[in-house]
Amino acid sequence: MLFRATKKDGSAPRPAKSHNIALGLERLGLISLRYPVAVAIIAILLSVAAAVGITRLKVDDSLSQLFRSETPEFKQYEEVTRRFPSSEYDVLIVVEGKTLLERSSLSKLRDVVTDVQLIDGVKGIISLFSARQPPEGDQLPAPLFPPDLPEGAAYDALIAKIKSNEIIRGKLLSDDGELALIVLALEPDVVRSNGLRKVVGDIRDSVDEDLAGTGLRAQLPACR
Repeated sequence: MLFRATKKDGSAPRPAKSHNIALGLERLGLISLRYPVAVAIIAILLSVAAAVGITRLKVDDSLSQLFRSETPEFKQYEEVTRRFPSSEYDVLIVVEGKTLLERSSLSKLRDVVTDVQLIDGVKGIISLFSARQPPEGDQLPAPLFPPDLPEGAAYDALIAKIKSNEIIRGKLLSDDGELALIVLALEPDVVRSNGLRKVVGDIRDSVDEDLAGTGLRAQLPACR
């Protein structure tokens, strides 16, 4: 015997409504079942295109891009960097010691500057030996440091001139005369390649060799 469910008023109940949450998008999966070869080929092509796109992705992690904005301050910064471009491929050498400005130590420090700029991959160098005297007439400014360092009172006068030089003081030489800064500019190709470690190692070896026995200490940035 069959029984039919009815409401209290005797009418038949309404059929339950089906709710399609995916809005019919699940039917797209039936395409892969009907055309498996075509779908496989399309998937392979998309994977190849994605792989090519990934290899072309570049990330700019410079601070200038991090703080990029439309403010007047950033516009001024961009204008200054456009007019006075600077290199991001620099190695800083800090040499310190109580006897830094003694004649023998200063002579060894000049040997350091001479030797490191001859290393392959070094593009340029700035140090206290780069400073020049004020120009006289139409003549080119003479180097602040003479080829041969003087002795006695003449050397004391040279040291006083070095400490009072506006380009050197507080920038390439500390006010107490116990710390000197040397800035090396490297070739961009060396920095982008795997040769950076070797160049920095050669610089460190040259500095250690020239300063051996002087009591001066040199520090270079660590190279990973």
